[in-house]
Amino acid sequence: MASIDISWLVYDPLPVVVLEDQVQWQNLDLNQVMKWAFLWELIYKSSHRIINSGVFDANDCNDKFKNLGASYVTAFLNAIVCTTLGTYHLVNLWGAPDKKRYVMAQHAYDPWYSDTESARYSAYAFIGWLLCDIIHVLLNFGPKQLGGWDTVVHHAVFATLVSTCVGYGICPFAAAWLFCGELSSLPLNVRFFLINTGHGATSAMTAANVLFAATFFLTRVALYWFGLFDYMRSGPRQLVAHGTPTLLVLGISFLLVFGAALNLFWFTQIVQIAIGRPRKQKSDKSAQPPPTQEAATRAKQD
Repeated sequence: MASIDISWLVYDPLPVVVLEDQVQWQNLDLNQVMKWAFLWELIYKSSHRIINSGVFDANDCNDKFKNLGASYVTAFLNAIVCTTLGTYHLVNLWGAPDKKRYVMAQHAYDPWYSDTESARYSAYAFIGWLLCDIIHVLLNFGPKQLGGWDTVVHHAVFATLVSTCVGYGICPFAAAWLFCGELSSLPLNVRFFLINTGHGATSAMTAANVLFAATFFLTRVALYWFGLFDYMRSGPRQLVAHGTPTLLVLGISFLLVFGAALNLFWFTQIVQIAIGRPRKQKSDKSAQPPPTQEAATRAKQD
């Protein structure tokens, strides 16, 4: 399959001595990204047509469900894909040596080649969804729509980060536990469907809230902090030792630490809501939650 070489975007004028598994810009397959983006858009169009075809009871479904429901369907399916792939990679890379957890194998004869390389192609699905979703956010822009500039910046930053890691072939294990965090987006998207189809005050809504809190803690607090500890223990050392650009290592480290702190902050907000403690009202919107948790912002706006 043909690939588009965009190495000129990250050209380093300094000469590089290529060693065994030396980290350097390899390639980003834009064909794969566009194929996934097209697939997500096809799912969106199909969902929008079904939602507005009269399948659902018109008395229960409000205009928000009809206009924005398709975006939540694609977000729900993306969460399933990410959780499944993340779990698969997490299991496969659990016993990998530190080097292979953070520097992808570059040769087919390497026993860890297939396990690390597969993470690259899983990332294309996520990048494709980000590209598709950011277009719909811009088309449905605003605090009462899909999101504002915080969502746009969130998508752009992490699409760039993931694309860069894919291009350089680094951090497959970190991608695995980050993808697993999408598990908490499943009950959050279900919450949107329940609220906007007249089932917001039901036992199903209570179950969705409980499942959201539980999965958020398990994946975005417990698993995330475990992954962050593993990354800090050996990630930067392995990346630097194999020639990863220093600014890229610093950027990844900063975003992972920032995401961990933000996840913990969001969990305290969830706990306060669960125990019935009112939160302080703010005139401006809350900060965008960490990687692929933009569904939380959307659900809060319902």
